[in-house]
Amino acid sequence: MTGTPSELRDVPGALAALLVVAWLAGACALPGFGPAAGEKGRGGPVARPSADPEYDVLVGEFAARDRDLETARAAFLRAAEKDPDSAYLQRRVALHSAQLGDTEMALAHAQRAVELDPSDIDARLLLARLRAGLGDVDGVLAALTDERGQPVSERAGLVLVNFLIEHERAQEAVALGRRLRESYPDDPQSYLLLLAALESAGQRAEMEATLLDAIRRFPDRADLYVRLARLRRAAGDSAGEIAAYRMLLERQPEHYGTLMALGDALIRQSEFSGALDIYLQLESDFPDEPNIKRRLAWLEWQIGRPEHSEQRLVAELANHPDDASSAYMLGLVRMALGDEARAIEAFERIPSEHTSYVEARLQIASILEAQQRWDEALSVLEELRTLAPGRELDFHTATVRARAGDVDGAIELVRSHLGENPDDGRAEYQLGLVYEIAEDEDQALAWMQRAIEKDPQNARALNYVGYTWAERGERLDEAESLLERATALEPEDGFIADSLGWVYYRKALAAHERGQRDAARAWSDRALAQIQRAIELSGGDPVISEHLGDVYLLRGDRERALHAYEEAVALVPRPDEQPRLQEKLKALRGEPPG
Repeated sequence: MTGTPSELRDVPGALAALLVVAWLAGACALPGFGPAAGEKGRGGPVARPSADPEYDVLVGEFAARDRDLETARAAFLRAAEKDPDSAYLQRRVALHSAQLGDTEMALAHAQRAVELDPSDIDARLLLARLRAGLGDVDGVLAALTDERGQPVSERAGLVLVNFLIEHERAQEAVALGRRLRESYPDDPQSYLLLLAALESAGQRAEMEATLLDAIRRFPDRADLYVRLARLRRAAGDSAGEIAAYRMLLERQPEHYGTLMALGDALIRQSEFSGALDIYLQLESDFPDEPNIKRRLAWLEWQIGRPEHSEQRLVAELANHPDDASSAYMLGLVRMALGDEARAIEAFERIPSEHTSYVEARLQIASILEAQQRWDEALSVLEELRTLAPGRELDFHTATVRARAGDVDGAIELVRSHLGENPDDGRAEYQLGLVYEIAEDEDQALAWMQRAIEKDPQNARALNYVGYTWAERGERLDEAESLLERATALEPEDGFIADSLGWVYYRKALAAHERGQRDAARAWSDRALAQIQRAIELSGGDPVISEHLGDVYLLRGDRERALHAYEEAVALVPRPDEQPRLQEKLKALRGEPPG
């Protein structure tokens, strides 16, 4: 290229462009620069096919600056035809062809640029990108490696590792990543590329070793500690995850993200006191951060200090009255404190546009249901059905409709789902519940049995049918079979455990009435063990305690029976399920009935 600085042939593209611009500063006054007479310029030189190649470069640079890629490519192509041995010009033609979507032309000129100057890393990278777009893996490898198969530069190696990972050649990526790490031990990027390759190959042990080595070399890189923590967490090593966060905090004790991550890790381990200390530190460092205050309130609740939790939330809402998340949590805390009226007040602060609104309304409905304020609960649920329609909400609403006295409306709502899907076993189970509320036991049993036919794994339906038969004292063998299946499905459910124990009691009672003392004793032993386990699983329930008293009474242990009945009374009996509890208690105390 006559008249162009000779260095331009060999410098990288970005630097070459800078040199051209610098050279332009002294070239603008040259004769022939700018539009000829009668020509309209675009703020730069116009094409002059007979000019020297350096003039075409100037035209190309100005056109590229203005994003006129067609003109830029044409100018560099003219320059390349005049100076065919310039790798730089070949690369520029290839670059602008690629930008124009002309892959064939871009490939030809990028290949030529590499042939002219194998040390032109920019040309090699461009050629590799073009080959990658065609899915030519071997072409990419050839563009980025030398005759020994080694990357031609660190940049080429980094690109190649990513390329191999993307094309699921993980082991090759790992081998290359290791070589790069050995060749460039002071560059953290080489470690990160090796880590990515190891992750794609699933080699967790070497990943951890590599991370620890990188941390020793670059101890102030917070991202390395975070990756180590995440790696250990993914492996189920919670203690190791926490240790990684603490390693970073030794160097950066006030690192916000790490303190938050450590607090969350401690919470996942149920180390609430330790998490509380972390968040107290965060609160000291970031006193105006509402997320920290909410987390502290939650932790106070978790460690058994709901009063402190409530105080924190009330204070937060005093400062930020529109903080719906704090209002929702305050409602939950007040529910835990048994302050249901003020819990409702907190939930009602949440605006309808907030993401917690539907859940807050469901919490209000649950409070109203617990207080048997069925009409008010139903009103809330019917509102929600318009805001967030759904099958489960319909089923819940049907149950409340039935309890509010609208059995026909409840049946109609559930049957609407059966109309859409006659084989919907879940809807059949729900219809059984509605009939149970309506005290139509035969219909409830029939629908529960149909639900079991559709879904033999429905533990709730199995429990209902088995317990109902046990209560009736009929089909006890079938009831036992159903309840054993339910227990296998839900082994930690105290109420299902109680139902099975009740079947054993009924069998013991039947044997006792037939005078089969040994059989009665054996069945009562099983009933006693099963119902005691039910009490343990449930945490205490008046019906289960009454059942325990019945077993002791059958065994002739009046003192323990009396204690069990007294415990049932203390747990607040359910009169509809326990109509004879007071009568039994008075009989054991020797008090007159009535």
